[in-house]
Amino acid sequence: MIHGIIIFNAEGETKLSRDFSLKYIEDEIKNKVLQEKDTNIIYDTSDTSIIFKKHFNIFICFIIENENEFYILSLINVFIDSFSSHFSNVCINSSSSHFSELHFVYQFKEIYDILDEMFVGGYYIPK
Repeated sequence: MIHGIIIFNAEGETKLSRDFSLKYIEDEIKNKVLQEKDTNIIYDTSDTSIIFKKHFNIFICFIIENENEFYILSLINVFIDSFSSHFSNVCINSSSSHFSELHFVYQFKEIYDILDEMFVGGYYIPK
């Protein structure tokens, strides 16, 4: 099960947060991710893991329990691809076409709609 999704920048400012269960403290998760240098998987407790990926200046972090870590890493890629394809025609920064931190400020409704379409109750819903 996915307990939550947190997206934040390198300064630790939360850009998106979605809780599916109240089983973690957001600030502790962000500190652990920002301190990690070698891997994308952090084993928080015996049953909870933090899976994250850095996409440009944004950290996309999933807090999971009893899920395959590599499956979640692939879901993060699907998540990034969904955002990138949705925002490919939106030019906030003319020098690049990828989604950026500014999309979380100016298109937050669309981002939450994409998130809620993909995940329900902590589980991924494929199209």
